[in-house]
Amino acid sequence: MGDDNKLNPTDWGWELCGETLFPRRMDTPLTPPHLLKVVRCTCKGECATKKCSCRRYGLECTNVCASCKGETCANSSSPVVLDEDELEETVWMDL
Repeated sequence: MGDDNKLNPTDWGWELCGETLFPRRMDTPLTPPHLLKVVRCTCKGECATKKCSCRRYGLECTNVCASCKGETCANSSSPVVLDEDELEETVWMDL
């Protein structure tokens, strides 16, 4: 590739400070507030059925969900901590 094909990094989210490039910090919110109000559930339970709006639309619960915060439900990828009794009952299966 020739020099005429080079992109200017300052046009693509970088700031030049001296001779060093740094990622440009955003001065606006990452997600518009109205979007955060739309894509969240208000479940009181474990978000285990399609009554959970996140699950119904194929989304995992996140930290903006009302009760579970994406941590205490069956619809998140957060690690589940099992106690000793549950570990003994776990059945492992080779795929």
